[in-house]
Amino acid sequence: MVESVNRICNPLEGSINEKLSRIKEAFLKKMSMDTAKYYIVAGERGMKKKIEIDRSLIRLPKALEEIELTKVTE
Repeated sequence: MVESVNRICNPLEGSINEKLSRIKEAFLKKMSMDTAKYYIVAGERGMKKKIEIDRSLIRLPKALEEIELTKVTE
């Protein structure tokens, strides 16, 4: 399991890009690109990734709301 996580986190291996491509394909089988674009993890290879969904639409379980979040700077 540790090896799998290390491969996904290593930007030189490309494992994360393979997984994200499969996830994107699954979304596109269920909805149009106009809708899916808000849920697909996007970003250039080896660069920061993001999901376009409006954060106000996300509801977290109460236990997660208690965790202090840190803002990621650009």
